[in-house]
Amino acid sequence: IVFGKNSGVSISGQIILYSGEVRNNWLNVIKTTPDSDKLLLSLPMWQKTLSQSLRDIQIVTDPANIVMVGDHRIGLRQLVTSLGDYKTRRSLPSTWPEDMSYFKLGIESDASALMISPEGVFIIPASTPGFLIVDFISKGMSEAMLRMSEAASMVVEEAFLVSACINELGLIQLDRDDSISTKHMVSCCARLLRSAARLRHLTHGNHLVVARYYMVKSDGIICIPWDLVLDGPEEEERRPREREQVLHLTMY
Repeated sequence: IVFGKNSGVSISGQIILYSGEVRNNWLNVIKTTPDSDKLLLSLPMWQKTLSQSLRDIQIVTDPANIVMVGDHRIGLRQLVTSLGDYKTRRSLPSTWPEDMSYFKLGIESDASALMISPEGVFIIPASTPGFLIVDFISKGMSEAMLRMSEAASMVVEEAFLVSACINELGLIQLDRDDSISTKHMVSCCARLLRSAARLRHLTHGNHLVVARYYMVKSDGIICIPWDLVLDGPEEEERRPREREQVLHLTMY
């Protein structure tokens, strides 16, 4: 059971309860869980149908977001219907590769906008008409490939820096919260390494989690924000430039 902003069952199978609701509503959610399980079992079929509509493009979800199974199923059905209507009138562009499995597509709510994520994922609102979906993907393929390549390089760099931080800071483990991007993790690790000599006596033998807040958990795990401020002349010089970079990254 997880407390969130809505009540229901998520696509990962978690029971989500909204803390602002009364107890009876919570009990109703738990009682209707078997019905949600049936919807959960139907998701792979809808995902496969949508994928095949776009030449086997990968259908992905953001693990940092809690998505209700009912909402996700509705979004899948809307896109399948939109693309089905489009393909009854015209074919997919001849410029598309025969196999689109290299690309990824994520479904968002109607309030979202067509965009390409920093990881190169096509973000498509569920209410988008078929012709707009096809046009957006056609125009964004090059950019998506570039961002996927950059993201893959960033993952390699993250693994290297995490290993270096564990060794230099004497940590038993270093993780990042699901809400933290790879770029933010790289930025945090680089900052920790620059101050390793001053921090080693504090971090030795600890388990750190890079998150968005400071906290010491009951099991002794220490959470630190990815943009933590470390005193020192070098940090003062870098801080304005890093703020500019963070603002740039969040404007996708």
